[in-house]
Amino acid sequence: MRVISGSAKGKRLATVKDASIRPTADKVKMALFNVLQHGVINFNFEGCTTLDMFSGSGSLGIESLSRGSKFCFFLDVSRESHLVCKKNLQNCGFSDLSTHVLMDIRTKKPFFIENKFEASEDSPAFDNVRASINLTIAAILISLATSYKLPLSTTYVTFMVAMGTSLADKAWGSESASYRVAGVINVICGWFLTAFVAFTICGIIAVVLFYGKLISLSILIILAAILFINNQKNK
Repeated sequence: MRVISGSAKGKRLATVKDASIRPTADKVKMALFNVLQHGVINFNFEGCTTLDMFSGSGSLGIESLSRGSKFCFFLDVSRESHLVCKKNLQNCGFSDLSTHVLMDIRTKKPFFIENKFEASEDSPAFDNVRASINLTIAAILISLATSYKLPLSTTYVTFMVAMGTSLADKAWGSESASYRVAGVINVICGWFLTAFVAFTICGIIAVVLFYGKLISLSILIILAAILFINNQKNK
């Protein structure tokens, strides 16, 4: 394994010698960071604080540090993983930019913390990290749902869940609430407007069929056939 890009590009990373631990392959790691930085998210690691959960050898966290993160939390339950991760950080010159936390997530109580991080008012809490992850995943799901032309209700529910969880995690506050609430209202209005337009069109077609009978039905069938053929040609 190696660091893919950034200030520590090309540095070799040691791995944990345990069959139950499978480090993220370089190709997968490169694809992940390419999606984050150059895909639909366009995320910039410069100056960010990151969290590498189930860190193992620390490959993902070190990659984020190499790409500009100012600090990274490495969380794992294995002491062997901690030692390997510490060695990799020293090799890359990132020892002072990290905190190691050994914790069993089932108990939610850390039993070892190295290089305790002194948080300031500007430093994000773990809730903010979780909120960022939620919003990132929600953005990916909404993009996929839109590209596959899934029903609007799918993106609506995903969007509302993302907004609700990020508000609960205090990822945004009163200073940006007006913009976000306006965005929520726009999404809701768009959803109901779409439903209203669909209902209106269905009503018009029903009236036309009722009064036009066979002639109207024939015209609608021909129109549907033309639209279908044009759609197939465009594909």
